[in-house]
Amino acid sequence: NTVSVTAADKDQILRIREQAKPHKEFHPENTMAKPVFEADPITLTRFLLSEQQKAAEATGDFTILMTSIQLACKVISTAVRKAGISGLYGLEGTVNVQGEEVKKLDIISHDNFVNAIRSSTKACVLVSEEQEDPIIITDEKLRGR
Repeated sequence: NTVSVTAADKDQILRIREQAKPHKEFHPENTMAKPVFEADPITLTRFLLSEQQKAAEATGDFTILMTSIQLACKVISTAVRKAGISGLYGLEGTVNVQGEEVKKLDIISHDNFVNAIRSSTKACVLVSEEQEDPIIITDEKLRGR
């Protein structure tokens, strides 16, 4: 799968890397204990919004798309944590376009990403290893530019 990245996207990725901070750890030699967890963490949404405000040409499309992908990740994370209880381990019984056997969690992940990106209204066409043909968004209300 190929993803095209604009210069603005590359700049934003570099800023994310530069601003990544390691967690503060307790060191006995310090006069005051520093927290292991940040009391004011920078979330993905918070970071994207603050970066968007810095760019005059920003439309918010990238922020909306990333927020949709973030939601899909959270839903998939919950499904993975509950996979044993929900009977989601194991094979689904089909083969994907690369000839690999498809797992139940593959299907859940695929469906969640497709639905989240489609609902963002920022995409026209999606591709996935789980489907041979591209997923073309034909609904004008959901279709991106």
